[in-house]
Amino acid sequence: RNDISWLDTKAVLNGTTPTYALTDLESGRPVYKKPKNEDELFNLMGASSALPIRKPIRVDGREYIDGTLSVGGFPISKAIEDGHQEILVLSSRPNGFYKKSAFGLLSRALALHASFKGQPSLSKLCLQYGSRLKESNETARNNSEKIELVEPDKQILVSILDCNKKRLNATVDLGSEYAKKWLVEHGY
Repeated sequence: RNDISWLDTKAVLNGTTPTYALTDLESGRPVYKKPKNEDELFNLMGASSALPIRKPIRVDGREYIDGTLSVGGFPISKAIEDGHQEILVLSSRPNGFYKKSAFGLLSRALALHASFKGQPSLSKLCLQYGSRLKESNETARNNSEKIELVEPDKQILVSILDCNKKRLNATVDLGSEYAKKWLVEHGY
């Protein structure tokens, strides 16, 4: 984040404010937060995607990391719990990605790292990471009466740790393209 941002933070904060899924580093439990201002918006965005092998993000005096560790790829259970009757899931992964991908090695490496840092709850979450991702994807896929899953037809990122800006931007652009297409198809 710097003085120039492509994100229209005023529009985000004045619209339907997003809820960010975080993992409490100490307890390993999911936490859901809505930003109250621009600083908190960027802080929650960082915390919701903070890898456990990097520095966690402090919010309200607690440390948080990526929400996928505690809720899976999509926080569907929270949406259902909140009473939403229609849930749209925009995935950055094409159909079949979670069946083909082997998260075991990554999960074990992250768990070992957490164990060395004296974080047993995080270590356990890391070991369950791949199964949580697959489970949330299957929940989205198998509940079509309530959940609509929109997936790209191709995989741009080379791994879940891909940090290449060109591929990350292409993935975001592809997601925007699919979201616009979905909106048009559904009369919005």
